[in-house]
Amino acid sequence: MATSKQLLSRIRALGPMVHGSLVEAARTCGKKGCRCTRGEPHTAFYLSRRVEGKTHLEHVSRNHVKLVGRWRKEHDRLLELVEELTTALLQELRESKE
Repeated sequence: MATSKQLLSRIRALGPMVHGSLVEAARTCGKKGCRCTRGEPHTAFYLSRRVEGKTHLEHVSRNHVKLVGRWRKEHDRLLELVEELTTALLQELRESKE
């Protein structure tokens, strides 16, 4: 198991991150003759996140989908490291009492 000092170092080394889910939404525009009326809906990407109990969708251009995906993974890694850090700190606390 890593020490709290090692885990804090890993947390500091993380890159940019965002909280939320990267989602792809499909819709039809309703224009006569558009491909979406033939079963090929328009798609767009959004970062979905909860703010003060409400869902917010932030449009993500196709050029930035991979970048935002990497940011999302960094956030997931942060959550994992915080869980490991909590475990390590509690273990260190227990050992210091003995």
